[in-house]
Amino acid sequence: TYINETILPDYDKFVETGKQYRDDASHLREFAVKSNIASKSLTDSIEVMNNAMEEIAKATHEGAVGNTTVAERVTDVAEKANGILEKMNISQQGADNLKQQLAKFKL
Repeated sequence: TYINETILPDYDKFVETGKQYRDDASHLREFAVKSNIASKSLTDSIEVMNNAMEEIAKATHEGAVGNTTVAERVTDVAEKANGILEKMNISQQGADNLKQQLAKFKL
């Protein structure tokens, strides 16, 4: 009687507890596998974003270098244009002086 009323019900509870542990472990394993897959996907996405940001930084740097080169060339052109303007002013003064000198002579 003791075995049938006490030990067998306790044994059945142990068996039931073991089944529940097995089921819980199975669910936990499934969760771990899914979490691992999600983590790998997230890692891949972050790597893609990182590569894109590096490319953007590289392009921005190249653009800045290009802008600096253009600015230097514009400055050079402006300096040369000023030099030409100064020479034109000197030529104009020379032409004005020549005109004044020729005006003294009558033909």
